[in-house]
Amino acid sequence: MPIRGHNLSLIIENPPCLYQTAPMENFTLHTIAVELATLLRGQRIGKIFQVGTTDLVLDFRLRDGRWLMVATDPKRLALYLTTRSVRQLETEARVDLPFVALCKKYLSGARVVAVEALGYDRVVRLSLLAEDEESGETPRDLVVQLTGRSANVLVLENNRILASLRERPADADESYCDP
Repeated sequence: MPIRGHNLSLIIENPPCLYQTAPMENFTLHTIAVELATLLRGQRIGKIFQVGTTDLVLDFRLRDGRWLMVATDPKRLALYLTTRSVRQLETEARVDLPFVALCKKYLSGARVVAVEALGYDRVVRLSLLAEDEESGETPRDLVVQLTGRSANVLVLENNRILASLRERPADADESYCDP
């Protein structure tokens, strides 16, 4: 399916068959990141849900009511906007996992400064300014890695990993370097 211009409403509108049959290719991810940058810049993070063990859903309080969905299951890697209802997300949400609690702690109310795809890897960085009681606003990042079996979502502060959606090896370094 050729993509022309920046009207990606068909790509990021959540057709279930699209992200299950088409791989999240680098070109597609870069184009989605450009589109997300225009939609999300200046928006604040509202509710955050973790669906299952591999998916994260973020509310940026968009006028049309869509939510940002990140799927890190290697069989269905995806980054798209969805129109799921709050009620449906609340019934599917996992509250027993530490990642979503850490996301709420570090990212609730954070304002999006930039969205960018990094290099030629399938990695998207959302640069945020999070409200901090001590220092006012603290720069934090939400890094989405859609890199096959090692796919992950990371919360960073000054390139130090604060939280990781998927478990990391015990000997893994706590600092993050862009691929």
